[in-house]
Amino acid sequence: MSLIKNAYPILEYDTESKAIIMPGHSTGFHFPERAVMLFMDTEVDHYALENDCEIIGQFNTVTKVFNVYKTIHNGVELAVCQAPLGSAAATQSMEQLIAGGVKKIIAAGCCGALIADNEGDFYRFRIAAGGNIIPLFAAVKGSVAQ
Repeated sequence: MSLIKNAYPILEYDTESKAIIMPGHSTGFHFPERAVMLFMDTEVDHYALENDCEIIGQFNTVTKVFNVYKTIHNGVELAVCQAPLGSAAATQSMEQLIAGGVKKIIAAGCCGALIADNEGDFYRFRIAAGGNIIPLFAAVKGSVAQ
């Protein structure tokens, strides 16, 4: 281990690749390479129920146990979980996903409304061949980008 100094202390770092507390240091999770984290309380559980998804992990927090589900969409395995509110809790969940083998994560949610409409109408996407997620349009500050 070697400390790399910098004129700005916040930019200093060491060369050791292992942290004292590594993400996932106490888990035996094995997740698919791709994951979706949704900041939506009931939608994840409803999706899992409707699509007969398997529970492949759980994240325990002070407020709730968050299930991690496995689904297959167009032949691609995906982990799907609810993201907890708050940056620290969401980051902790994301680190556990990464420690379990996830390489690509997309996080999505909804908050507020720009015009009266149904929830979910402001961000629409489709999953293309190979599991890539393609946004179709998004409403931003009163305009719609397509």
